[in-house]
Amino acid sequence: MSQMPPMSLLAVFAHPDDEAYGTAGLMARCQAEGIRTALVCATRGEAGQIADPSLATPASLGDVRQRELECACLTVGISHLYLIGYTDGGVAAVDPALATRTIAEIVRQERPDVVVTFGPEGVYGHPDHLAMHRFTVAAVQAVGLRDGEPDRPAWPIARLYYVAPPRSLYSQLPRILASAGFPVSPEDADPNPAAFGVPDEAITASVDVRSLVEVKRAAILCHRTQIFPRNPWALLPDDLLRTHLGVEHFSRAFPPPVPGAGPHPLAAVPEPDPTRREGTEDDLFANVKRG
Repeated sequence: MSQMPPMSLLAVFAHPDDEAYGTAGLMARCQAEGIRTALVCATRGEAGQIADPSLATPASLGDVRQRELECACLTVGISHLYLIGYTDGGVAAVDPALATRTIAEIVRQERPDVVVTFGPEGVYGHPDHLAMHRFTVAAVQAVGLRDGEPDRPAWPIARLYYVAPPRSLYSQLPRILASAGFPVSPEDADPNPAAFGVPDEAITASVDVRSLVEVKRAAILCHRTQIFPRNPWALLPDDLLRTHLGVEHFSRAFPPPVPGAGPHPLAAVPEPDPTRREGTEDDLFANVKRG
């Protein structure tokens, strides 16, 4: 009798470092619990800014950011990296049918129980994020339909989640920065939280990763070309880092969350309460059934 393979998580994002802020703690926790993790990254991030000119040039940035992504994957224990190679900033121009098939093939190969990707708001509306949301949802739907492609194996995943950074956290960033001694610039003082993240009430799952927050920081620091001087997550002291980066939030897209589920007490409060409101998830794999 063959042994059932371990549970698995597939995260699908657009750029190197997308994985570090929203899911590095989750993926490190999965690795510690024997859950296989794989990451799809659509681009090499070649159109990004360069924090330190000694690290890369515009011509070399894609290669450098790929190495940074590989560093982050190694740091959190990601089992496999799929780097598609779409043009940074041009993902929305990719043929949707082709992109959907590409991601669908990865889903068939990985056979994940849980898939995590961007929500329909793309965290802050980046066109690449929005496109990867559409492609991933379409791929998951296509692979899950047993009669969708008769010549291809189906794999109905158990759950689909969207990364869901809470807007309340962005609204408190000026206070967080000031309390840690960071100078607050005019743009920091008015962060327009409505343009970032999701409403707090949309969060249906919150995963406590405070015990892994140093691993998460290390994954963030792998992306050296993107660590600008005012990056708070790279520089906050340990206590504030645990408070503000130690819980990762998600919205369950499929199947719908249980009735009565409410948002987790958010990590943006000074001392986060690890207790959940009744019915709200703190483990994306709890009670997952295969088949």
